[in-house]
Amino acid sequence: MATVPPNSTDTPAREEEDGLSGYSPVPLQSSKELDAGALFVLKSRGSWLHCGYHLTTSIVAPALLSLPFAFALLGWVGGVFCLTMGALVTFYSYNLLSLVLEHHEQLGHRQLRFRDMATDILGPGWSRYYVGPLQFSICYGAVVACTLLGGQSLKFIYLLSNPDGTMKLYQFIVICGVLMLVLAQIPSFHSLRHINLVSLILCLAYSACTTVGSIYIAKTQNPTKDYSVNGDGKNRMFGAFNAISIIATTYGNGIIPEIQATIAPPVKGKMFKGLCVCYAVTLATFFCVAISGYWAFGNQAQGTVLANFMVDGKPLVPMWFLLMTNVFTLLQVSATSVVYMQPTNEVLERKFADPKRDQFSVRNVVPRFIFRSLSVIIATILAAMLPFFGDIFAVFGAFGFIPLDFVLPMVFYNVTFRPSKGSLIFWGNTFIAVVFSFLGALGAISSVRQIILDAKTYSLFSPSRAMATVPPNSTDTPAREEEDGLSGYSPVPLQSSKELDAGALFVLKSRGSWLHCGYHLTTSIVAPALLSLPFAFALLGWVGGVFCLTMGALVTFYSYNLLSLVLEHHEQLGHRQLRFRDMATDILGPGWSRYYVGPLQFSICYGAVVACTLLGGQSLKFIYLLSNPDGTMKLYQFIVICGVLMLVLAQIPSFHSLRHINLVSLILCLAYSACTTVGSIYIAKTQNPAKDYSVNGDGKNRMFGAFNAISIIATTYGNGIIPEIQATIAPPVKGKMFKGLCICYAIILATFFSVSISGYWAFGNQAKGTVLANFMVEYGKPLVPMWFLLMTNVFTLLQVSATSVVYMQLTNEMLERKFADPKRDQFSVRNVVPRLVFRSLSVIIATTLAAMLPFFGDIFAVLGAFGCIPLDFVLPMVFYNVTFRPSKGSLIFWGNTFIAVVFSFLGALGAISSIRQIIIDAKIYSLFANM
Repeated sequence: MATVPPNSTDTPAREEEDGLSGYSPVPLQSSKELDAGALFVLKSRGSWLHCGYHLTTSIVAPALLSLPFAFALLGWVGGVFCLTMGALVTFYSYNLLSLVLEHHEQLGHRQLRFRDMATDILGPGWSRYYVGPLQFSICYGAVVACTLLGGQSLKFIYLLSNPDGTMKLYQFIVICGVLMLVLAQIPSFHSLRHINLVSLILCLAYSACTTVGSIYIAKTQNPTKDYSVNGDGKNRMFGAFNAISIIATTYGNGIIPEIQATIAPPVKGKMFKGLCVCYAVTLATFFCVAISGYWAFGNQAQGTVLANFMVDGKPLVPMWFLLMTNVFTLLQVSATSVVYMQPTNEVLERKFADPKRDQFSVRNVVPRFIFRSLSVIIATILAAMLPFFGDIFAVFGAFGFIPLDFVLPMVFYNVTFRPSKGSLIFWGNTFIAVVFSFLGALGAISSVRQIILDAKTYSLFSPSRAMATVPPNSTDTPAREEEDGLSGYSPVPLQSSKELDAGALFVLKSRGSWLHCGYHLTTSIVAPALLSLPFAFALLGWVGGVFCLTMGALVTFYSYNLLSLVLEHHEQLGHRQLRFRDMATDILGPGWSRYYVGPLQFSICYGAVVACTLLGGQSLKFIYLLSNPDGTMKLYQFIVICGVLMLVLAQIPSFHSLRHINLVSLILCLAYSACTTVGSIYIAKTQNPAKDYSVNGDGKNRMFGAFNAISIIATTYGNGIIPEIQATIAPPVKGKMFKGLCICYAIILATFFSVSISGYWAFGNQAKGTVLANFMVEYGKPLVPMWFLLMTNVFTLLQVSATSVVYMQLTNEMLERKFADPKRDQFSVRNVVPRLVFRSLSVIIATTLAAMLPFFGDIFAVLGAFGCIPLDFVLPMVFYNVTFRPSKGSLIFWGNTFIAVVFSFLGALGAISSIRQIIIDAKIYSLFANM
């Protein structure tokens, strides 16, 4: 990562910045007294704010989407009463637990686990035979349930894209399990604080979407609602108990001591602040979703309110809105799963790790990797085998969450502080413990009864049982397409499927709208490479920088529109060109396609995948070093971790399937650009008053620097896959690419100019290769708050993944064309197996190259000069002039010719400058360098 990692000698400064002054690496005891589980997984380094993030992720989970269903079983009065009492009692009980933990810390013995509390307060038998098994079962059950829910969400998204798709639920659960396999390797609970901050934002996002969607449906399509409780007396009674169990489980946590263990001592008062953060989010989400959902659907509210957003497979809200909500839910479910993995991770570390060795020594890393991976694999197998696990988990919730969160805190408090038996607090605690013990037993009976009622529908590896949202029926495709702006959709463009090869038929399927096209364009152009624009300005100065950036925007917008016009022209003639290679073959001849355009396009696209994998690994290492400044993990290890994520994303079947990922990518690029701009302005105003805007170096270096800067700007605007993106649009395509480009260039103007101008204004000719490097000074001390810097890096890391997947499509299309059978179904075993094998090999090779060549940025600069400039600035002009043959006396002919000649010259100079930079930097190159 271009950002400078923190130096291990700067830990005190970093801790003060992060609110952790006075940090002690172990709580009140020496490391020799702590087992590996406490020392490594439950390291106490967090602030009260981090604690709030952990609490929010563990409580405000997608289970809250079932609250309208609980209201349907209770009615308005019962629903609001139970939801309010759940909030009051759990907030009170969690504070009691915190007070007990603080009391024991003041006595010199800090309890880090629920089991420790049970052992010290009630005796070892309670810990070994009751609290320990109970906590482990609900936490591991939550991991299984999250993996199942993640798989169901993935299948829902897949079925919306491919209503006739034949992939089974267990296949999506396995895909989700691979993601969990990566996340499980995050070393400690404290390391999750930034993920859990993102999770907090995501839970607010999908709750807001659900609330807005419910109100929209109620206002437009559901004017009459019935708020009576269905069923006869017995069913209503059991339904009420079931609803109480749902609400209690939704508020459940079960890991309060483990979360408090992550706080740096002294902990007094910090848990209360964290709970205030958490319950502010809890009240905002639980009540909004529950009340709006029940108000919208009445007693027809389904097990998850999102199921009400579909009727017979037809969405009642815009398709993009429904999918965006599901993507937010899917992402937050992953964070929730990782939080509930921590008790399992702590048990495994305690058993198999050596606390006398470094946490990241081979002795500890290998067992951690093996046993955590086995834990996730078992959870994934259980989720795939038991897709009706929701019913089973409801029993776990009744037997587990209610005792741990509503009963034991009261008992622990009364036993620890021994309040007078005549006091209000003693009898209040006793009353709550007794009432919720009774309700827990009734809830468990009701949950078991529900299992018996549903048992006839159970089968191992069931294909779709318990989908959280109702998938669209395959017969409803026309309605879906009209909703998605795809009326008139034809599965293949202007030709029968027999005439199309598998690459075009499967990867480049033409089903998208102009809006989807805008998402693809934005992800392929507005990538983290834009963070190098202030450096380009430093090589050019104000006038040269603004001029080149403006000209780059104007010329590429013009050239991409020319490409689109040529493609539309050929479509109107009855032959739609789906690839850059097709255009070169039809317009210039097969030799140009085979020996020039094809190799050039492949090199820059595959190079972009390698570069993204490398940048992702560098970002992961940067985040790791901020958390562990003395960490010994090498860059190539993080590149491999990033490669595993790419391995999963590479299996996404088609370019069109990426449209929702690329919508999220669009939001992310706006987010990290805004963060970078704000950070630059903040530093300039507070810590960098004097800036030098002169261009460094003598005449020769300034000249080569200018050419290098032009190459950087051209590569930043580069795309190289405009025909492949236009191929994803459902015919007729006329005018749609222009709309997509307007979306894309609106984002470009907002991001490129704000980042480059604010970055150069803030740092002048001291702007570094990526402006985020300027956010750190010597010894790794950040000039902005640590959370802000890490949030920016997380946004960048996530968007880099989306950019990588976009540029994989060219390789995927070539592999499908070579190895798939277009006469078979895309998801037949005959096509799925080669796809899995060859796409995986492609990612493995890219990951190996990124790990071997961590100086690949210099090489990619040469590829950009040789590739992006010809494909994006030169060939569109040539294609237009050859296709439309404008008069040689016309302005458009000479304008196109002038642009082509000038940028050919600039491309050559940029390539020379990039090669010169490689030669200058060659002395620091080494394979598998730890950069």
